[in-house]
Amino acid sequence: MNFDPGYIAFALERSLRRLRTNRVDLYQLHNPPIEMMADPAPYETLDALKAEHKIDHYGVSVHEPAEALLCVEAGRPEVVQIPFSLMRQEWIDGFFPAARQSGIGVIAREPLGNGFLAGTLSANARFPPGDIRHGWPPPMLAARVAASNRLAFLARPDRTRAQAALRFVLAFPEVSVAIPGAKTVAQVQENAAAADAPALSEGEIQRARALYSKDFGL
Repeated sequence: MNFDPGYIAFALERSLRRLRTNRVDLYQLHNPPIEMMADPAPYETLDALKAEHKIDHYGVSVHEPAEALLCVEAGRPEVVQIPFSLMRQEWIDGFFPAARQSGIGVIAREPLGNGFLAGTLSANARFPPGDIRHGWPPPMLAARVAASNRLAFLARPDRTRAQAALRFVLAFPEVSVAIPGAKTVAQVQENAAAADAPALSEGEIQRARALYSKDFGL
């Protein structure tokens, strides 16, 4: 992908045209190369676009805490999007303190662990081409299923495993919003209902964190 400052402005203009609007609420750079994250030039372009009222806020989508910290050190993004879930808890100690201190919003993507935290996938699951999970080796799939099963204690009659996974992510005040995926109407409804499902207790959160710290015993 092209993260040249000139192209960032050009791409935004094209997006505005397609959206039939003159501004966007949040403009995000999706997984830029690490050498760009602390480079001031793209942020200067985004600041200029903000001054022109073409964007209200901007942020960066990253993969690892070290990348997020580079963005924070540059002092510019207002939002950082991260893959945070019961299976990706390294952000709690590795990034949340910096986000809190800098007043940066956090968007949690993949809160359902690519679907495995819903408890409906087996180690024999196969995914079509184009799916991010297509081509994942069998041992990786089996490990995801095993980790998910160790977290099954979070489910209860009034809270499904998927809803518990969402409630875990939303239990951290640094997280502004979670963006779970869904492939069916039923999944959309289940995800939305997580807002009314019981919150996780502090004991449940600590037990989930302890399991993660031990790599779920795998």
